[in-house]
Amino acid sequence: HTFRASTWFCKPAAASPVECARRGWVNVGFDALQCQSCRARLQFPSLNSLGPAMVDEAGGKFAALLDSHHKSSCPWSGQVCPAALAGHPRQTQQETLEAFTTRFEALMKMDVLPSLDTEGVKAMDREVGGKLAMLLARQEEVLQGVPPVRRRVEELAQGGSPVAHDFSAAALLIALCEWDLEGLEAPARAG
Repeated sequence: HTFRASTWFCKPAAASPVECARRGWVNVGFDALQCQSCRARLQFPSLNSLGPAMVDEAGGKFAALLDSHHKSSCPWSGQVCPAALAGHPRQTQQETLEAFTTRFEALMKMDVLPSLDTEGVKAMDREVGGKLAMLLARQEEVLQGVPPVRRRVEELAQGGSPVAHDFSAAALLIALCEWDLEGLEAPARAG
């Protein structure tokens, strides 16, 4: 329960929340871990300027620290909780992506979305080390795999809407926060 997107965001698979927790680590701050038993601390390095291959390599090096950085008397030293006991994630990466895409597509069909507090978005971005701004700057790449959404953004832009980019950015953020649309029609009343 200690890992949050605001403090442990977009890490390589080898340093995922599950992999860290399986080795006794809890998330105690922005990119910071602490062992539950021996209180050893680890700080994840900034990877903002690295390419994908270098990020994976850095993730592998950090993963080795998850095992070796415990104090010698720590019961977690050299120990890993079996993956079957972790019981998380309950969804595969594909299922998670499909759920996000479904939420995002539904939001993009709306005529209006809730306005987002600019200062709140900036604060969230600071908490995750600028990764949110990087994602929003690359949203066109993200949308390439979602043709209906790409078409909706193009429709908004062709309709002369200067907010097409802002609209898709808002939908992206709302979908990432796992907000979902409920039925828009009122349920039929009995009797």
